[in-house]
Amino acid sequence: MNGGYVVLRMAVVRRSRGRRPDERPFNASLTLKPSSAAFALVPGSLSNRASRAALSILANLIVASREGQNWVFYSRDRNAYAGQRRYRPSWQTLAAMTQAVEALEWANVVEHRRTRPSPSAILRSAIRPTRAFELDLGGVPPGDLIETQREVIVLRSKSRQLVDYRDSSSVRQLRRDVLEHNEFLAMFEIGIDHIDAQCDASNVAIVRGHRLDLQRRQYRRIFNGDFSHGGRWYGPFWQHLPSRIRAGLRIDRSPVIEIDYQGCHPHLMAAWHGIALPVNADPYERHGYERRHMKRAFNILLNAKSFAQARRAIANRFIADWGRDSYHKSVDLIQAVQAQFPGLERSWLAGFGGRLQNIDADICARVQRKLRRTGVPCLSVHDSFIVPILNSQQLRSIMDDEFNKKQQQLRKAALNTSDN
Repeated sequence: MNGGYVVLRMAVVRRSRGRRPDERPFNASLTLKPSSAAFALVPGSLSNRASRAALSILANLIVASREGQNWVFYSRDRNAYAGQRRYRPSWQTLAAMTQAVEALEWANVVEHRRTRPSPSAILRSAIRPTRAFELDLGGVPPGDLIETQREVIVLRSKSRQLVDYRDSSSVRQLRRDVLEHNEFLAMFEIGIDHIDAQCDASNVAIVRGHRLDLQRRQYRRIFNGDFSHGGRWYGPFWQHLPSRIRAGLRIDRSPVIEIDYQGCHPHLMAAWHGIALPVNADPYERHGYERRHMKRAFNILLNAKSFAQARRAIANRFIADWGRDSYHKSVDLIQAVQAQFPGLERSWLAGFGGRLQNIDADICARVQRKLRRTGVPCLSVHDSFIVPILNSQQLRSIMDDEFNKKQQQLRKAALNTSDN
């Protein structure tokens, strides 16, 4: 089918830093239905764990092939399988993975690019289907692929490694909220009706030349370092669409509207310091500077560890715009941002971005939850929200209410801190 209505279903696929464009990380939650003909490719001599690993490997290879990728990478480092049990199924051990890969290689199902065991995020062993197996990939129906439940509350270290944690009442509440939202959205048909979205023979959406996995429907919340930093909602396919194409989304075949917060982080950061920015003015608008430059520099100043690092990051980001003047213009831009937001000096170069993401993720959860309770499906893209166009006024009212409540809460906390 070319153009027209594309229905997108199912779950999320992980991304990983440092990978090549033609490879994808192994996703242990993917597997095949027992009725799938691909079961015949699993060697009968394998243990139960290794058999389940082999089925997951086959499912990953099928998804990779549908997305136009060649390799699926996995770890042969024993440390990668230590701890972190909440993120992995019980069968996923180093022994099961290596036995399954070697058995499939011996059966001429996969080619194996083996590297030495290493915790490196770049040097990893990888597999891809042999030419003989590639011929069988197209015959596996998309419905044969299933995804088991994954952990939806993810905690990562500063080096982006998964971190195990103890459940608490607050964590259990976070998990319950995500699961309820995912289950609620599963009740709706979510698709695209846009001239720049096509669907190929294997039911994969192609958007502006990029292949989009149709299985991305599930949210996860990813926290960084601790549960007070990060925590944004990630995963579904609509987060990977350009905003112009998101306008072509359909929920139960109804047109949608997307509404976002204007200057979300500047207003929240000002409230954190007990300051109120002008409500009807765009905080990123400044005479003589492009809005996109101001916004990017603002975010860099929040997260950079030093002035030199911020200056270098801004200069590199806009070198295509500024050329040889990039270094000097980056300094001018930093000064413009600092002048635009007086009173916020303590937040620059302090890693404050993760804290702001935690706050906007909490607002996101509240907006979605209120709409869910009234039966309205809501697709979030961090600080913007997509709902059926008939529910636009309801969305605006809830967004304004939750944002104002959060700002008042932050200003009150700032006032109490200053009094003490």
